[in-house]
Amino acid sequence: MKSIREELIKYDNDLNQFNEKSHLTRKNLFNYIDRQIEFLKEIKEYKK
Repeated sequence: MKSIREELIKYDNDLNQFNEKSHLTRKNLFNYIDRQIEFLKEIKEYKK
């Protein structure tokens, strides 16, 4: 039983790590998109 419990704990830890990395990736992507939108707004203003 102990080995099954250990494997489940490892699995849970791996899943938590994946979720943290996924969240960071998503956050970085949204930040990048926001920066690009601001950049495009500046270009649009510049061309006026």
